[in-house]
Amino acid sequence: PKEFIPALEKGFKEAMQNGVLAGYPMDSMKVRIIDGSFHPVDSDQLSFELCAKIGFKAACRKANPVLLEPIMKLEVLTPDAYVGDVTGDLASLVQGAAAEGDTPVQIDTVFNCAAVVKHFSKGTEIEDVNIGGARRCVEFCLQTSARLVHISTASTRGLWAGEVKDDVFTEQRFYMGQYLGNQYIYSKFMAERVILDAVALHGLSAKIMRVGNLAARSTDGEFQANFSTNSFMGRIRVYNMLGCCPYSMRNKRVEFSPINEVAHAIVLLASTPKACTVFHPYNIHNQFLGDVLTGLSTVGDGIRFVEQEDFAEAMERAKDDPQKAKQMSSLLAYQDMAHGQKTTDVERDNDYTTQVLYRLGFAWSPTSWDYVERMLTAIGGFGFFE
Repeated sequence: PKEFIPALEKGFKEAMQNGVLAGYPMDSMKVRIIDGSFHPVDSDQLSFELCAKIGFKAACRKANPVLLEPIMKLEVLTPDAYVGDVTGDLASLVQGAAAEGDTPVQIDTVFNCAAVVKHFSKGTEIEDVNIGGARRCVEFCLQTSARLVHISTASTRGLWAGEVKDDVFTEQRFYMGQYLGNQYIYSKFMAERVILDAVALHGLSAKIMRVGNLAARSTDGEFQANFSTNSFMGRIRVYNMLGCCPYSMRNKRVEFSPINEVAHAIVLLASTPKACTVFHPYNIHNQFLGDVLTGLSTVGDGIRFVEQEDFAEAMERAKDDPQKAKQMSSLLAYQDMAHGQKTTDVERDNDYTTQVLYRLGFAWSPTSWDYVERMLTAIGGFGFFE
């Protein structure tokens, strides 16, 4: 069908940006679509896009591709305490191919936390780091027989676009037909696929940790250094700037996972048997979004709850202000992420992970109002809500 041709074209173009040799882009390619099949119910844009990528990679491997530019081999000797910082910097620069041969430093576990957490970008920065970085970690771990602990996101559950399904996104689920039209979510989804393929086909020892909404430490309310790029906190800032929020969002449950507890949970889960691969280490305690927004009065003027039409008018007025429009960019992009189709949240579940953590002696601390207030006050002190 002609409506799937743009998805195929998108799949081929994106696959060319992450070639089969060390993730380098490929150029001067011509693709001709001769034939294809489809299912009147199950076929969708994402399926054809993924099909194009898989077909592209399969064909490239058979074509014996070669690198057009030289490869630089880089060796970094660093104390164990700084391995994470060094590998994160290298991944963000997206330079060089995976090192060949043995490393003089014995590394048994690699924690891949490096990621671009922006949800939208004009270029391929997000895919280059999030997918390319995961691929390089897989190659390194396979070469050195190290275990990979990859930090992913529960957002890979995506959204239902159009028809709502009864499926629940658990640790045992991956692609359920969910809509992945967000660059960040798509890149994290594809990174998981790279790792799961390596586990199934090459015997990689790996753990995938789908974390939730990373938030301030439960001990002192201090937030992680990159709170300004936290997507959820960015949406709270938009509500604060507009001074209002739709009634429909007031009873929406939100989860805050203290970063210190998330780190502890990940280290514990990393010690589980090899057969246990995917976990959902996020807080099981929730707060109502309306209560959180009401608490903004401690750091600003507070907000009022309005009808959806009134909220839409407030957003339209804010668009005329360049500074406000810039802050709203991610929220505006989310509004029409499915290109006119109605979107619905995909239900998620982490009971399996929670039960494992109980047996490892870990339990999430309750999300008290004092905790939320300390967090808002802490980031408000840096001018985040101004």
